[in-house]
Amino acid sequence: MAHKDTFLYVSKEAAAAENLTDGQIVRVKNHLGFFEAPCRVTPALKGPVVMACKNRPMQRNWPNYVVESRATDAGSGLDYYDTFVKLEKV
Repeated sequence: MAHKDTFLYVSKEAAAAENLTDGQIVRVKNHLGFFEAPCRVTPALKGPVVMACKNRPMQRNWPNYVVESRATDAGSGLDYYDTFVKLEKV
């Protein structure tokens, strides 16, 4: 199955702070690992925020590589919804 959302959504604020342009390949990293994806600058996100869909194959690796495996507060699944990352141009 081909996915159409194999990119990183980047807020205008985050893109400006890192001098990123739409379509540019970005490495998303933290202490757990990294993934690389083309960025899509969007006004839909506010503040220094990025977003990627979980379980999607990116250009290199998966978004899951930067998210800790920990239970949700309900204890019924994994907490994939937020993490702190750094961005860098590839």
